[in-house]
Amino acid sequence: MANSKLGSVAYLMITLMILLTVGAVYAVNTGDENFFAENRIALAEQKMNGELSDNKSIVPVAEGEISVIKLTIDADPEDLKEIYYTFDEPLIANVQESKKYIKEAVGLLIEDTEEGELSKVFDEHTFALRNAFLDILSYQPEAAMLLPEWRDELRLSMKVAANSVIEPRTGSSEVKGVFFSEFVVQ
Repeated sequence: MANSKLGSVAYLMITLMILLTVGAVYAVNTGDENFFAENRIALAEQKMNGELSDNKSIVPVAEGEISVIKLTIDADPEDLKEIYYTFDEPLIANVQESKKYIKEAVGLLIEDTEEGELSKVFDEHTFALRNAFLDILSYQPEAAMLLPEWRDELRLSMKVAANSVIEPRTGSSEVKGVFFSEFVVQ
């Protein structure tokens, strides 16, 4: 009976974590469309005058003159190939409320150009990606790791987190899948 309750609580906690992650990503990516109207008008004028290349756009980040350049990968789908983006070092985090730790080597399935444009974006934001993954790993309760669906839910959480880091920089959700080549809990 106690194991059944523990499993139910763990399942509920994982489900809530996934919902919170999805909700946070949604909240970050939605907002008032007219908030930066003046900057959008300036952007349209710059595009019409040929001041911006086709693969770059200005994305307002604050009211006024502050803006950033964002890379958009506008490649023909036939020119894209699936690759696995991997990190140099495995991720290591403490298991929540336990003396155990979790270690995993992560591979992200992405579609990239021959020139590796998207891989360069991932390289530039490796620290943000690793941080997002470590945040997820460090909140994993030990009891949840016993559930058969736990790894699938972990993959989904990590995919959502990776896309929340990359999407503001590329304009789309680029991570198609998350895979583990090494996975240790001890």
